[in-house]
Amino acid sequence: MVRLLRRGVMRKIESEMIAAVWNHKDWSKDNTSVSIKGSHAMVFLHGNHIATLNRFDRCMEFYAGPDRRWF
Repeated sequence: MVRLLRRGVMRKIESEMIAAVWNHKDWSKDNTSVSIKGSHAMVFLHGNHIATLNRFDRCMEFYAGPDRRWF
């Protein structure tokens, strides 16, 4: 989930999103949001569910969308 730019610097919005996931807090900015449901932190991009992190086992699932063309 950590994507670096050419200069090795993470974008501010990505940093904030990762902090929200690890701190288990609801968060939203521009087209990206984190929603907490029980032990799961769900990440949305443009309203599409793209990833879920289980807080207890630290397992992350990524979603490729209905047509599997997102990645």
